[in-house]
Amino acid sequence: MSDQNDLRAELEAAHNELALQSALERVRSRAQSMRGSDELGEVASLVFHEFKQLGIELWRSGFWVFDTETDTGEVWLTSTSGEIQPGDQFRLSEMDEHPAVHGIAQAFRRGDSFYYIHFYGDDMWSFLRFAIDRMNQSMPDWDELPKEQLPGSFYFHMAFFEHGLMHLPAIEKMTEEQQQTACRFADVFGFAFERFRELSAAEAQAREAERHSAVDRIRAEIAAMHTSDDFPGITPLLWQLTRPRYPNR
Repeated sequence: MSDQNDLRAELEAAHNELALQSALERVRSRAQSMRGSDELGEVASLVFHEFKQLGIELWRSGFWVFDTETDTGEVWLTSTSGEIQPGDQFRLSEMDEHPAVHGIAQAFRRGDSFYYIHFYGDDMWSFLRFAIDRMNQSMPDWDELPKEQLPGSFYFHMAFFEHGLMHLPAIEKMTEEQQQTACRFADVFGFAFERFRELSAAEAQAREAERHSAVDRIRAEIAAMHTSDDFPGITPLLWQLTRPRYPNR
């Protein structure tokens, strides 16, 4: 009987590992297929759904990214159904102004692979209010949820990658095995974020090339002017050059 139980346990472990590898590969493939930097949110949403498919129930999920060169960070958070929304940038130096967030910053600076905090009561609300007000965290569907659906406490799990962390809030604390799973997802998401950085750089170069092209066109039009009556034809080109441009998130 013992041998049968051992064999059954080995088969179950093998099945779980294959399911995890398949989930990781789907995230990796989605990251590889990104054609625009605005698709990073889709990868993050996929992570949320893959966790659920593996039987790991999350309240929400998302990621924080840190740019130490500019002292800025950004928080992306899903709704309870997995739709993700980015927040505005915040100053990294502000993270040290809240004790719990300071602990998160210290874990990132130490190079931890995983970290968690159990929030409840006033500490929970203090953390959420700080994240919304000071870190500009967007909370999709927060105001739409009935009060009885808001948790009385939650575990704020974090798995780190080179430029930030995946945050994985859940009502129940993750097991050791689930924590290891989170770290493996963070490694894959780190790849997705590198892909995002590459696409963002390419998009910035394309915008700069477009600007230079517009300047050259304006110079050519100016050189071709014969009278002041020709000036109105240049105005649309000037407008195209100076109007605000907002790259994809």
